[in-house]
Amino acid sequence: MPKIAVSPDVAHDLAGISIPLDRYCTAPTAQNLHTMDAIPESSPPDLQEFLHFVRSRSSYFQELWANVAPGAPLSSYPPMDHESYWTIATSSCRERVLTGEHLDGIIYKSGGTTGTPKLSLYTQAEQMADVVYLAKFLRQSGVRQGDSVANLLYVGDLYGGFTGIAFALQFYPLGVHLPIGGHLPIETMLQRLIEHRPTVVVAIVTQLHRMASLIAGGHAPPLTHVRLLLYGGEAMYEDQFAEIRRAFPRASMKSLVYGSTEAGVMGFCADDNDRRVHIANEPAMILEIVDEDGHTILEPGREGRLLATNLTRRLMPTVRYPTGDSACWVDVKNRKFRLLGRDKVGVRLSLVSVDTIILREIVQSLGGSQGSRSLQIVIERAASKDRIRLRVTSLSMDKEQAELEISQALEKASTMYKEHVHDGVIAPLVVEICPLENFARSEHSGKVLEVVDDRMR
Repeated sequence: MPKIAVSPDVAHDLAGISIPLDRYCTAPTAQNLHTMDAIPESSPPDLQEFLHFVRSRSSYFQELWANVAPGAPLSSYPPMDHESYWTIATSSCRERVLTGEHLDGIIYKSGGTTGTPKLSLYTQAEQMADVVYLAKFLRQSGVRQGDSVANLLYVGDLYGGFTGIAFALQFYPLGVHLPIGGHLPIETMLQRLIEHRPTVVVAIVTQLHRMASLIAGGHAPPLTHVRLLLYGGEAMYEDQFAEIRRAFPRASMKSLVYGSTEAGVMGFCADDNDRRVHIANEPAMILEIVDEDGHTILEPGREGRLLATNLTRRLMPTVRYPTGDSACWVDVKNRKFRLLGRDKVGVRLSLVSVDTIILREIVQSLGGSQGSRSLQIVIERAASKDRIRLRVTSLSMDKEQAELEISQALEKASTMYKEHVHDGVIAPLVVEICPLENFARSEHSGKVLEVVDDRMR
């Protein structure tokens, strides 16, 4: 486990919270505690030791890696399979994916359409590691002592974004925390920013865009006191960027972090001119880009699936975990990559994750039929909103009826999807009937793409 440097004074102050810092911490000098340099550096984890630990403790990985020799390079290990992994992880056999008992720490969940929430278990040491990464990024982004930081991320119901920012601001001197949260009506949220005049705002893109729309409509003047916007949870597109810029005219905008509840903090924004470019969170995270056949891609600019191995997640490991995103390398040596959209594992609209397996099952069962239909899932922008377009080769009903039945089934599978559509955050899905020749294909193999993300193209 990488050691995390924390002052003895902090360890003493946190004694009542029962965080066993002495088990995994080393301390900088006390006089540096209240400087920005007090955010510690972690020592590089050992990959082979980590893989040996996971194999010896988890029956799931023992079976998955049965044909991989100990000591083999990481690229020899098969990528994790989302469907089989989460079937086990959400069942009474969850201990198979774990390496031990969950004795301390926290549990987070991610939204989706699988019915049973995906729960990610973190020990206190693992949680504190992520806090360090977030604190480092906040500092690198320009957050400093004296800033007033409005935290508009969702809190409660096992969501983790708010607490990560809260802990980072609490444990390190990075400004004054305004814990507003993301559950308020957007009008109230905007009013809180007017009242408290924060210099930094941390929020999801949808919130920022909705507040910008209110400001554009004359409900409030532009918020000129905000100098930095840190957005997370979803990508920001050009149509949103322009309106948000007008509402916060003096603010620079950065992606908060590139990460997920399941995989952890994977990267940080690396290019102010291209918001899709990130740098990998090394040494804690190993990111790989692979082609359709699983071969490693090292050429800059070539698109592939992004896999993540988190070396600090030892209780519930993620090893070559498909992130659900496609990407390409910008600078392999310096580990810079550009996100290009979603891959075939799942699609994300605003904050809602839609499992492509569930979506395919819904389409295949239309009209009570279990027959096979060719399907391509396209994610696009429509009227400044995310939208799913389903390309199908045939239907046993008219297009409008299909759109109605698919929408109802998706809303039944995901309350979050239903709420976002009804609130006007996501555009209703559309169905397109067309021959297979009209489906988008891979430029390299000519194969029909299961998922096409047109939002960033």
